[in-house]
Amino acid sequence: MIMADLGEWLESARNEARIINSTIRERGLNRFLRPILFGGIIVYICYSMVYQKPGRQLAGLNKKIEASRATSQYADNYKTLRDRLGEVRALLPTVKERDRWLTGAILDSMRSGNILADSILPPDEVEQSGLVFQKVSVSLELKFPDLVAWLSRMEDAKPLMHIASFDLSKKADRPGRNGVNCTIATIIPAQGGAR
Repeated sequence: MIMADLGEWLESARNEARIINSTIRERGLNRFLRPILFGGIIVYICYSMVYQKPGRQLAGLNKKIEASRATSQYADNYKTLRDRLGEVRALLPTVKERDRWLTGAILDSMRSGNILADSILPPDEVEQSGLVFQKVSVSLELKFPDLVAWLSRMEDAKPLMHIASFDLSKKADRPGRNGVNCTIATIIPAQGGAR
């Protein structure tokens, strides 16, 4: 059935081609030049307006969709990182507390354990990349269980501070007592973005 239809269509196309060929021979090509030219222009206009323009628009939309997908992926990554940064900044002291917080927090942790320091130096700070790195040097003498409890209180403090360096020595002249020299540090966002 399909072969029969194809055969009929081919025969019809041959007949049309014979008619066109004989008509052009009889009347000449110049007589048909204008309609052929107008027909070509109309076909070109239809092609460029109806077919090609939507194709370009579709390609442009596909590029925008791909860009939106990439932006969405990066936006999700950015939001996750921003949220994590906010969580970390919430654990740090604020810029308002910059002057007194670290020394005050160390003294509070010592008071709660009835510990006296031999010396506490003023904070040493370095500002870098929008952050202030503060360190306080502390020297004290205490028993080992008191030392462990004090270090634990400082490590668990909120806002965060940590022991940057630690030196422990036994006191030969005072049995049961330990000499401790340590540096306690914290980081403060210089822009005040915490909390």
